[in-house]
Amino acid sequence: MKASTYLIILILIAPFITKANAQTNVANFTATNLVNSENIELQDFLNEPLVVVLFTNRQCPFSKLYESRIDKLIRDFQSQLPIMLVNPTVGESTEDEIDQIKNMLRSKPHISYYLEDSDRSLVKLMGAEKLPEAYVLRPLDNRFEVIYKGAIDDNPQLERAVNVQYLRQAIENSLKGDRIATSSQRAPGCVIR
Repeated sequence: MKASTYLIILILIAPFITKANAQTNVANFTATNLVNSENIELQDFLNEPLVVVLFTNRQCPFSKLYESRIDKLIRDFQSQLPIMLVNPTVGESTEDEIDQIKNMLRSKPHISYYLEDSDRSLVKLMGAEKLPEAYVLRPLDNRFEVIYKGAIDDNPQLERAVNVQYLRQAIENSLKGDRIATSSQRAPGCVIR
């Protein structure tokens, strides 16, 4: 092949290489927690065994299908690690108005972290592309390493037909010190624009 062909190939794949590398570690961020209207920093969670960051919203049909599964994950792990729901569409629809979100949060006291990301800074930082999409972060030397990224499970439509719970397995295996079988699984869902 000619050098120009290699250059064209490199230009075409470079954005994907950069995105993959950016997701290996996550830099500190600050975001507003709509549960209590206070700012939180990721660095505040360096003493936790793991941190789960889950991008979702209240209007995406896939997020709605996963709502009960997300609630169950939060309930099951709330005493062991923080699960942060991140909404990148606050204010873009009736369902995602801050007042509607706060009403929903009052009815779900098990949710401790519901972060506003209307400027999409966390989406860009983590490379999130779909709603819902999950990231499991492990503290490591004053930073956070991404140890899982992607789908919650293998069946967005029917909870009763789920065969593989990717996110739950990643959390449980990591908490036990075991290897995570799947570190990345394509998330089906609504594209984040």
